[in-house]
Amino acid sequence: MVEAFWLSEAGDTLSPAERARIASLVAQVSDSSPSAYAAAVSFLLLYAGDHLSGPPMVYIQRLQQMREDPWVLAYLGRLAWHTGQKEKAYRYLREAIQQDASCGPAYLFLAEMEEDSACVWLSRAAVATFPIGAQRLRERLISRFRCS
Repeated sequence: MVEAFWLSEAGDTLSPAERARIASLVAQVSDSSPSAYAAAVSFLLLYAGDHLSGPPMVYIQRLQQMREDPWVLAYLGRLAWHTGQKEKAYRYLREAIQQDASCGPAYLFLAEMEEDSACVWLSRAAVATFPIGAQRLRERLISRFRCS
């Protein structure tokens, strides 16, 4: 399920049937694992919104309750960026890195948001921890921005 989010972030297209299958699995993700739950919610909100079981704000409010987890902050930043709340996105992402300098998703999201500084963020991400599939996005971004 986390893999589906990162595949989608990297630009891979999932078939409608695959999205529906993953969305049904995502609905079963427990919020006892905040980072997995945040990735699952982000997948639903960004890539499988037609499979939501409630209003989007309910999901966001639950993530807000888990914001002490830096990985949740990173995903909140991605969601804020998606809705055009750029300043809020920057705050979330920078706070995630301040809480945990190894929070890989925060660096990737910042690299996509700040294209002029993308290589700096991707370089800092070299020692970060990534979920399965996120490393593929990092490699694509390094290639896209021609970072050495």
